Amino acid sequence: MIKDILILCVFFFCVFVVLSKNIIQDIERYDKKKLDINDIKSGDLFLVSYTGYYSIIAKTLTGHNFIHPSIAVWEDGELFIIEFANYHKDLQGLVKFPFKDWIRFNRNTKILKNSLKIKNDSLKEREKISRNILKTYDKYRERFSEFSNFFNLNYFRFVNMFGKYDNISKEENITCTEVMAFLIYESQISDKSKHLTYFRSSTFVGYQGFDLKNDYYCDENYILEL
Repeated sequence: MIKDILILCVFFFCVFVVLSKNIIQDIERYDKKKLDINDIKSGDLFLVSYTGYYSIIAKTLTGHNFIHPSIAVWEDGELFIIEFANYHKDLQGLVKFPFKDWIRFNRNTKILKNSLKIKNDSLKEREKISRNILKTYDKYRERFSEFSNFFNLNYFRFVNMFGKYDNISKEENITCTEVMAFLIYESQISDKSKHLTYFRSSTFVGYQGFDLKNDYYCDENYILEL
């Protein structure tokens, strides 16, 4: 019995070491660039690497360092971030708040910027993206007003990751990746070609898990130097 337990401990330790190495390599493979707010456009995605116990578990299970997605949007000359998060009781769920405050909240993290580009970029096209994102946020912010940090049996729905797209039918225990993928779909940035449980944090890197619409593409990502 003791021998079996020791064997299991060694096995899981080896798995942890391998995954930890992948996590370190995940950080090292990206370039770094100093933060410039003028480089940020509506539709750009950010992925954050946290250090709490919940985040460490998520990183170990996924083998990916950046685990929490959010999206940038300009409104009336001010840059905002929209994300599904839980900062405190008055700032949880699907939230929108100024980029400067978001950076302050996340100043001790690593942040990966993924630039949404347009083949024929213009102010008109960016304003269109902004309108779609803000319209979606206003429509669904009350629906996604609560955030859960805990795993439970409901998360077995992720075994359906290869199914076709299906709208969110139950808000309880939804994840940040599901909500942000839903927002990207409803904002008409991507075709609704995959089930929401398909999306893991790694599928947001470079928008690689999405079938982007029109002339949208992403060929640039880097870690922000704050």
